[in-house]
Amino acid sequence: MTKEFEAPSRCTLWLRIRNMKMDQQHSISLVQHTVASDVLNNERMVWLQPPADGVDVDHANLAVFLDGEYHLPHVGAPSIMHTLQKEKALPPMWCAYVAARTQAFRWPESFCNPDFVSFICDELVPTIEAHTGASGTRLIAGLSLTGLSAAHTALSRPDVFHRVLCQSGSFWWENGRLPAEVGNYPPTQAMFRITVGDQEIQANVEHGSGLTQVMSQVDANERMRDALLNHGCRVSYHRFNGGHDIGSWRRNLADDLRSLFSDP
Repeated sequence: MTKEFEAPSRCTLWLRIRNMKMDQQHSISLVQHTVASDVLNNERMVWLQPPADGVDVDHANLAVFLDGEYHLPHVGAPSIMHTLQKEKALPPMWCAYVAARTQAFRWPESFCNPDFVSFICDELVPTIEAHTGASGTRLIAGLSLTGLSAAHTALSRPDVFHRVLCQSGSFWWENGRLPAEVGNYPPTQAMFRITVGDQEIQANVEHGSGLTQVMSQVDANERMRDALLNHGCRVSYHRFNGGHDIGSWRRNLADDLRSLFSDP
């Protein structure tokens, strides 16, 4: 059974009647949707999580998590978002966990792809806000490769996102192309949280398919931090104790989110 929602954009959202209970303690449920994009000419799954029970949902904000298939079962983002809202460390938020269509599409869509930016900003966000009533502050978050994509999306469209979380972002891509080009993007008032593990020091890493990581994650993330500061952005930078792994990102997610919302 599906239901189609009218959308103010080219994106179509179908609701699959499937609630995913993510947390026994908090009774968190997510609803799985299939999103069809005109600009990318494909579709993918998106899971929506409403604001935590008992919080004021009027004018709730919106958090978009890229790599939704990692943020859900592995990082445990729904439980973390629920707890932080209940503690009032975060404002009420709708959360959208956006999956890659397939792993084969994750690379080309995430490597600073302007069509992916258009999908997120012109198709997905307006559709979700029309469906949920979310408004106000918007957060985009990504890890590793989608950390690069999150930063690129926010820089490309400063009118859309106000908070940006990049956990171990792959800013080494094309030998640090995005950090080198930050100054070419329009000014933004967005707040960036850039994090990297102190063990992410490997350089000259072969990722396959001709993709070589020349610089280390630490070097690349520090370059991105400096480029954002030179561009006049607000930046919170943290080098955590750990490596390029799900466990490190899970342990640090709550503090990273608190940092982004500790300042107006």
